Amino acid sequence: MFIMDMLPQYCGLILIDFNKNEQDDKMGSYLEFDLSDHPALKKALDQGSDKIVFERATDFPIKGNYYIGYKPVIIGGETRAVVGITYKWDDFKDSIRISCPPSG
Repeated sequence: MFIMDMLPQYCGLILIDFNKNEQDDKMGSYLEFDLSDHPALKKALDQGSDKIVFERATDFPIKGNYYIGYKPVIIGGETRAVVGITYKWDDFKDSIRISCPPSG
């Protein structure tokens, strides 16, 4: 889970990062984040929506097959940040296979 600044001058700034993996992303660092690569989030921000949106990405936060859920944080009518949760699909899929072995 992460909280990332979305103000234009700070877009990609990590405000909080709760990461169980051993990534180098730390509070105060920037993610390589191009909003045009995240159409679901861009649409929500353009509409001023505070609804949770989901998307699939192959390179965010790092290379892999990810599903990402974003919750825009609106303060004073302006989207200031997003709370995001990333799920690495390959790891999730493998954990399902282990916990639910095929029958037969």
